[in-house]
Amino acid sequence: MSRPSGQNTRVLLVSVNTEDQPYPVYPLALDYLRAPLQQAGYDTRTWDSQFAQSRGFKFEEVLRSYDPAVALVSVRNADNNDAANTKNYLPDTLAMVAAIKNHTGAKVVLGGSGYSLFPDEILKASQADCGVMGPGEHIVVALVEALLEGTDPCLLPGLVYRQGDSCRINPPVPPSSARALLSRDRELVQSYWEQGGLPGVQLKRGCPYECVYCTYPLLEGRKFLQKDAAEVVDEIQGFYETAGVDQFFVVDSVMNAVPALARAFAEELCRRRLPVHWSGYFIPKGITRECVELWRASGLDGIEFGVDTLCPPLLKRWGKAFQLADLHQAAQACVETGMPYSMYLIFGGPGETHETLEQTIAEAQACPKAVVFGFLGMRIYPRTRLLDIARQEGVVRNGDNLLEPKFYISSQLDPDRLTARLAELGRQLNWLIVGPSLEKKTRAAARLRSRGRKGALWQELAPR
Repeated sequence: MSRPSGQNTRVLLVSVNTEDQPYPVYPLALDYLRAPLQQAGYDTRTWDSQFAQSRGFKFEEVLRSYDPAVALVSVRNADNNDAANTKNYLPDTLAMVAAIKNHTGAKVVLGGSGYSLFPDEILKASQADCGVMGPGEHIVVALVEALLEGTDPCLLPGLVYRQGDSCRINPPVPPSSARALLSRDRELVQSYWEQGGLPGVQLKRGCPYECVYCTYPLLEGRKFLQKDAAEVVDEIQGFYETAGVDQFFVVDSVMNAVPALARAFAEELCRRRLPVHWSGYFIPKGITRECVELWRASGLDGIEFGVDTLCPPLLKRWGKAFQLADLHQAAQACVETGMPYSMYLIFGGPGETHETLEQTIAEAQACPKAVVFGFLGMRIYPRTRLLDIARQEGVVRNGDNLLEPKFYISSQLDPDRLTARLAELGRQLNWLIVGPSLEKKTRAAARLRSRGRKGALWQELAPR
């Protein structure tokens, strides 16, 4: 499929996200969209709101000078997923779409992970022409061609479009492979690197786990689609050799969920002796000293465990795929090898009581040298088991608009007692808990990034 001739074929790729905490996140989605468009002969340009904000660029000026025929607007998050200090990002998206419509004649397409969770709601609220639910790189060329030619794209999988006063959503067709063309914006990569952000690389897509609140299976599918480890290392090596980038984040839902792939990735990095560092999200299951030693030799400089709770009955109820013994084995392997590690806890999910909360805290404190992140409540998203629970308990009613952030916080917790306990935890150096203590530590990390430090920097808080 190739671009239509004799007309404006300029496509503007837009990333709305400006959130830079805990560090700026490179817009990987645009790289997946850019590659097939460029291969088909389209002229593309990127507008990244985070990059533009740091450089003082004006969106309206770019719109007038570039005059795109189509604008693809990527919405990474609908909100910041924080019950204690909620930020709703929808107004930014609506303002950006309005600006495109006011200053150009471009067709506007919405997409991205944040959009895909609320496809009809955000389309109805905006002036966009249509949207794409789920991965868009497999249909983007056909969609742009249809919009330019004036033909009807309504049969494309994943398309979200208006039909009278309502919206229709075509079921997405999961890709058959994780392999896809990538076209990196080198200037953008360099900008994120200078601001302390890490380029993302991806070994696989999908997540088969059953965490009660999680949206990864909705966004990427419930089966793992794997890439070739050597190809991912090729990408890392290219970044290092052409731009001097030597730190990366593996953006997989769970980095070590396919042990053979995690091993192949580390072994390939070791074989090439690349002087790079990387990190990612891990499940504390099947992690031995041998595993950590290999990962460390390949450049891993920090493991982030998404554990949520350390109370065995809640582990089962919340759909976690590991046992308490698994975590302690993983923690011991990290300590023995000198690997910094952190864990993410969620306080207040279904069935949480002050007793289960204290059990989780005690187990976390028993993990030597851990850095602990603590969050209050679970964001309720469509099509999750948490939503079913929230409806059964009357936390959410049928017809509620979940685009307006709603959080599940167990009714068995006394709010004042909970607030006081979290504040007490936050005063410990290695505990990062929602509230003033976390804000103070976040500001300290931002100062370090301004001096050239990269990434999240939580390793600096690990007990010695």
